[in-house]
Amino acid sequence: MGEFFISKADHVSKHKHKKIDLIRPEEPEPEISDDDQGTKVVPNRSPRWQRSTKSTVLVTLTIFALISAYFLRSLISPIIFAYILTFLNKPIARMLHVKTKLSWRVSVIIIYLLLLVLSLPC
Repeated sequence: MGEFFISKADHVSKHKHKKIDLIRPEEPEPEISDDDQGTKVVPNRSPRWQRSTKSTVLVTLTIFALISAYFLRSLISPIIFAYILTFLNKPIARMLHVKTKLSWRVSVIIIYLLLLVLSLPC
């Protein structure tokens, strides 16, 4: 009767191992090819990137990001301005939404209409 009893610690540790096995399945045994170097091939697994490959990809992506930022520089300042405007207006919109029970959309429209009216020349 005692052999059927599983303690809570055993159950948790077995469960953790199952979770790990689901995340990372067991690697198949390497097969040794018949070439001169005896290269080991693991089926269904892509090789890990070498340090030089990682560096090349990082430099390429950085250059691509810088070139993209250069060509899209006319869009960067309006996006930053919109982010700041949204950041500053969100507490006001939330207060208006909660206090007056208006929908979020109506609250935001009222705030932007107010900003538009205030920014018009007298």
